[in-house]
Amino acid sequence: MKRLVGLFLIIGLVTLGCIAEELTPEQKACAEGGGQWKAFPNTCVDDCGYAHVDVCGDAVTEGCDCGFFMCWNETTKKCALNP
Repeated sequence: MKRLVGLFLIIGLVTLGCIAEELTPEQKACAEGGGQWKAFPNTCVDDCGYAHVDVCGDAVTEGCDCGFFMCWNETTKKCALNP
């Protein structure tokens, strides 16, 4: 019985690993750069290039969230202090 439970546990772990969603290059860069991938309510997301621009579109857009006082620097691929 213990062997059967162990076998099901192994099969479950292998199956779970096979169906895990792989990160896109952008999502991976975000995580490595100190941010979290999420959906934003506008097209400017958390990009440092849009820090002083009020022309964001109204569309749900995915991007890197760097948290308070931080923004995503596309050039360095890291979170940076918000200018």
